[in-house]
Amino acid sequence: MLSIDQNSHSLWDTLPKLHALAGKGVRASHFIEDVDAAFTAMGAEVGSGSLSLTRERYHRSGGADWGAALFYTEFLGRQPMEIRDFEPFTGMKTSVLAKKLSRSVDDLYDEFSPSDNWQLIGPSFVGDREHHRIVGDLTLTETAPFVRDLLAKARENVMATFPADACRDRAADWFDRELAMVERLLHELSGGQFVDLYRRWMGERLGETASLGLTSELFSSRASNPPGLRLMGPFLGDYTAAARLYNDAIAESGMALRPLDTKAGELPLFAVFEHEGHLVRTGMFLRDGAVNVPGLDAIGLGADGGLSPAILAGAGIRCVVGKAVLLVAQVRSGETGRELALPHRGSAYMPAAHEFVRRLDAAGRLGSPLRPIVRVRLRLLDHMAAVDTPIVLPAHLAEAFGQAEVSSRKFAESWRDIARAAA
Repeated sequence: MLSIDQNSHSLWDTLPKLHALAGKGVRASHFIEDVDAAFTAMGAEVGSGSLSLTRERYHRSGGADWGAALFYTEFLGRQPMEIRDFEPFTGMKTSVLAKKLSRSVDDLYDEFSPSDNWQLIGPSFVGDREHHRIVGDLTLTETAPFVRDLLAKARENVMATFPADACRDRAADWFDRELAMVERLLHELSGGQFVDLYRRWMGERLGETASLGLTSELFSSRASNPPGLRLMGPFLGDYTAAARLYNDAIAESGMALRPLDTKAGELPLFAVFEHEGHLVRTGMFLRDGAVNVPGLDAIGLGADGGLSPAILAGAGIRCVVGKAVLLVAQVRSGETGRELALPHRGSAYMPAAHEFVRRLDAAGRLGSPLRPIVRVRLRLLDHMAAVDTPIVLPAHLAEAFGQAEVSSRKFAESWRDIARAAA
């Protein structure tokens, strides 16, 4: 069984997901997602800007900062809010709403959009806006201070949330040990890559529970049958038909995903290679019977009308990976495809991914059936009923519960009713 995740450290749900699988007798292969774009920052220019640890939020422009490399969500924290999403409920434009509330539109975004998710962001551009640094390009030299800062923020959040002395003693002991372990790894890996820390960090916490690798290794062009080449055939064989199935699936799912630019021959794939001294990824395009990748020579198709690992390697491409909608199908396809383990809520991309696979199958273009997706449900909020620990609620929940502090048992018994009332 496969597991793939970016934020592979002990403040995220990767570890409990893998421990839950092990508890059911499943030894998964976990791949640290190193081929995703590392981050983006609104307004960043090519060759400028620095990294920062910032709350995830939307901006008035409609865009959002985004960080895939390193993040932590505070306990019971808020998700970022796009203020314009409230227009159907208020029945007025955001600018009119702001005026009625004696605020500016920027004020509304500054006050209500930020989440309780801290994420590492910065400019990802290398040379131009087509080439983006990937998580695997980040070094420990540039990221180590933010790893320490994230642990400090998490410690502060946990200490403030659980006021009981016994809880704070246990939390302090856990964070002391975790930070000591991380500092040891940072010393041992000095000068290495950021994902080296994740691999060692996960290894310390998992032992033999799971095997560990990098997504770039799973999709490597040196592999005999890399997943990145699977499900590429329909697009290379009949681009118009396959792209229509893909775009229709996105539209039907209602997900806020960007459809393929069919006029440009855009493929639902990224190429990963070295560019100006960095590992980057960029889009791929089918034009005039060849695959075009910005920064590389046009790549001719093989005699079978497709691409092969040898062709990719010859072009200098380390790996090809599908965009999210395609990737979750690629790893489950073919003779070497495997089941994919996801948290119970899955990925935000899954409705579009399921719809695309359904349409591809109905059109007779899927080939062999895909391996299943396995959902891992932790039920944390419900399990909190087993203890009677005081919890200091964040402000947005204190109002809903009518008090600033509740027991974990009361929270577990009440949260569903409060969520229904809010809905």
